[in-house]
Amino acid sequence: MSFFHERFLHKCRRGIHKHPFCKLPIMMFYYIVMVFYMPFFLLFHNLIKVTGMVLALLLYILSCSFCAPFLNIAQAAFMTSVETIEETEVLEDEYTGESAENVYFAGDPATLTDEEVDHLTVDDASMAKEAGGYSMDEILSNAEYSVSATVATQNYGFHKGDWNLILVNKQHPIPEDYTFTLGNITGYLKCDERIIPDLMDMLKQAKNDGISLEICSPYRTHVHQVELFQKKINRFMNKGYSYLEAYRLSSQAVTVPGSSEHEIGLALDIYAPDYKQLNAGFGDTEEGKWLAEHCAEYGFILRYPLGKEEITGIEFEPWHFRYVGKAAAKIITENEITLEEFVLIYDL
Repeated sequence: MSFFHERFLHKCRRGIHKHPFCKLPIMMFYYIVMVFYMPFFLLFHNLIKVTGMVLALLLYILSCSFCAPFLNIAQAAFMTSVETIEETEVLEDEYTGESAENVYFAGDPATLTDEEVDHLTVDDASMAKEAGGYSMDEILSNAEYSVSATVATQNYGFHKGDWNLILVNKQHPIPEDYTFTLGNITGYLKCDERIIPDLMDMLKQAKNDGISLEICSPYRTHVHQVELFQKKINRFMNKGYSYLEAYRLSSQAVTVPGSSEHEIGLALDIYAPDYKQLNAGFGDTEEGKWLAEHCAEYGFILRYPLGKEEITGIEFEPWHFRYVGKAAAKIITENEITLEEFVLIYDL
């Protein structure tokens, strides 16, 4: 027994002897002190043993399989930070000069089989806006908008190799030799130059009909798409999924990098000033209903409609619109089919 303990016990006994009526409080005080004192006393005199036990326990925990998801989260967080830095550098270089012809490489975006990704579902349909959007008035008042005379000429025939009918999805990544010219919508918003005339006409008509729209995330760099996909993976991993499970679920909500229509400048995300959420609820808004009804008149289609998830491989996205040209858009919309089905029917 320690010297402190002996002295403290001796003083407590003397206190009880002098003040018998305080016996109970003194005894309670003694036991309370001992409860806190004894663990520290044992720890101090067995420091080496305790340290060894803690290190052994830590090593065991790190080697266990149930610790893998947490290690994956840390790794994913690190990779996201690196990709964010790389993307910032790319965007700084890309948006400081004039638009130029760009070649995009499909790379190696997928590690799952078609059967694995086609039968997955996800209940988290909401995706936060990754960059600030531009209102309809800001876009229409943009003085920088221009398009070449050759772009304004429309070809409504359906032929293999038509730029506006290219099918891009998990099973059909962006061709390595695919090129297009970026056109400026307004501010930092860019897209394929050839879709801008019809886009402007659609926005003008929406304004005439009293519909207010905002556009965000038209053209994206490959690096930007990688970042968005990684963020979605991180969200699922934070819910306890393994990396592979998170990858599979993320591919249902966010297009796998290298197979996104945003990367070829033919897709737009559109929402309303009063509903700036990229989720299924946008389809019930006045703006969402107007777009679904009129977008085909200007060559756009609702790319991922409700009830077609098994065909598109992507959940319902009432905010995502893809340009295919007026003739194709009319057929796709009136027959309630997807671009995948249209390409198959017309053997494109």
